[in-house]
Amino acid sequence: MYHLKLCKGLSYYGMDGALKATRKQPDVLTEDKAIADAAVASGFFKLVGEGEAPGFPPPGEVLGHLDPKQLEELTIPDLKKLAGEIGADIKGLKDKAAIITAIVAVEVSAPAFDAEALTAMSDEELKALVEEKGIDLTGCETREDALEAISVALGGSYTMLDLIRE
Repeated sequence: MYHLKLCKGLSYYGMDGALKATRKQPDVLTEDKAIADAAVASGFFKLVGEGEAPGFPPPGEVLGHLDPKQLEELTIPDLKKLAGEIGADIKGLKDKAAIITAIVAVEVSAPAFDAEALTAMSDEELKALVEEKGIDLTGCETREDALEAISVALGGSYTMLDLIRE
């Protein structure tokens, strides 16, 4: 199963009806690798994941894993509390590193990004973010183009920025 997300255009109807996506429903699943490859090559979609059918995060959120470096700063009681909140199985684990490993293995949803904060960033702040995240801005001619590319790279959809502008 291939999970694709519309990243360009307001809607897409193509591949002989195999793919249909809109800015309100940008996620598409297909079992056909050729269709997935062609969709990504078209530039209208990005591959979000492959394998078993993924669970879709709530709108405006992405699925991911917690950062083990940040978890190292927490105490064992705090880690155990966090594990309980996200459903991590830590039964029998006493070692902090093992608890962290169990927590990091759990997929969690988080806000894709704060679109308003992104649009409010200065050019210098945006440049630093682009460098930090390794975001490709090839083909971006305006600030709005860059913001759209950054939002997509951060797991959001360009449509969130469109909605802010409206």
